[in-house]
Amino acid sequence: MASGFFCWRLPARRGAAAVLGTTLLLLCLSAGAFAATAHAWPLSQKASLTPHIDAALQSYAMVEKVKPSRIGADDFRAVIRTRVQCYEQVTTPLERKKPCNITYVESIIHAARKNIKSVPEIGLFVRDVQYCPIMYNMCIGDMNSPDYCVDYERRCIDRALDKFWRGASENVSHD
Repeated sequence: MASGFFCWRLPARRGAAAVLGTTLLLLCLSAGAFAATAHAWPLSQKASLTPHIDAALQSYAMVEKVKPSRIGADDFRAVIRTRVQCYEQVTTPLERKKPCNITYVESIIHAARKNIKSVPEIGLFVRDVQYCPIMYNMCIGDMNSPDYCVDYERRCIDRALDKFWRGASENVSHD
């Protein structure tokens, strides 16, 4: 006998019952209309439909401005090449977690501790540096040069090192 989620079909009545039935019907109809307009609300506010993609593009542009450091460069290149080989062997993203991603971050931390003697903000560094492989993939799509993109990912690592390990401001020039 129900015609909607909270709307019931009321028999024709007089007086207060008719007012109640009409009010209930209008309430149900307005709730449905609100739900239809609420779904379209973010579009009218000009919010980005792809905030993660926008953030990745912004990071890609920021990494492009970073001049890579020579300190630990060979160690970081080796870590990146090992990660790329691991990604080629393990093609499923969920299966990459331990053998590729966690090993990658641990190797970067080991190389950074070997080459840089300052005290890091390790949690923030790990949070930032784990996204550097995305910069490599974006670079491959843009340049299609693995050697250039290894250095591009290294610049992403240098940017994270500058922010959370070396204590320098962003876009700092290196030796």
